[in-house]
Amino acid sequence: MASLSVQWDNRLTMMIPIWCVGLLVLWRLRRVHIAITYALSFVAFAGIRTLISGDPFLANVAPITGPMYQLFTIFMVTDPATTVPGFRPQILVVFLVAAVEAVLRLNGDVHAPYHALFLVGPTALILHRLRTPHVVTPLRDGLPANPA
Repeated sequence: MASLSVQWDNRLTMMIPIWCVGLLVLWRLRRVHIAITYALSFVAFAGIRTLISGDPFLANVAPITGPMYQLFTIFMVTDPATTVPGFRPQILVVFLVAAVEAVLRLNGDVHAPYHALFLVGPTALILHRLRTPHVVTPLRDGLPANPA
């Protein structure tokens, strides 16, 4: 079985449908800012990786043009069930995902985006839940006072 990058290539004929569908979905979910922040952060960190490693800039930025990476950027880092609430916290978390990914890439991790998301995403959710006060619903006869 071949990966998507082998099956689909990096041709615009494959990237444009992903972008169109992805951006439409993200626009409707009001999560475009997450994907754009991730993409811009990835490019910025590619520049930093170039300075550190000496590899060509285009080689460092090239992965984000592949179909797998586009699906990751559009659908995985923006998943409503696994992102913290709030515009600014979402931007901070996705920036941190890109930063951790850059460090992992510098250390040769070929699955850096997934590992970075796994490390940063749940940590951010846990910290958010620890910082958010829990509202306890009073019970009446063993049932919530205001059943919905």
